[in-house]
Amino acid sequence: MPVFARKTTIKRQFGSRRAPGGVVQCHGCNCNLADAATNSGGGIYVLYADKIQLKLDRQFDVYCRDCITRSFPKAISV
Repeated sequence: MPVFARKTTIKRQFGSRRAPGGVVQCHGCNCNLADAATNSGGGIYVLYADKIQLKLDRQFDVYCRDCITRSFPKAISV
């Protein structure tokens, strides 16, 4: 079953709804995606487990660009 990945930004996806301290962790490498030093572009990839979850906008997890390409090379970009 394929997974789906949607590229977005921290601000668009989370806004002010972040963990305490403004932290949004990549599930692959645990880097802080909200920190400009570790994620200079501010882009993140939201992963969905299947089409139903994508349709309902129920995200599975968030990843940085390097981790999504390494962990899910066949993810379908939406």
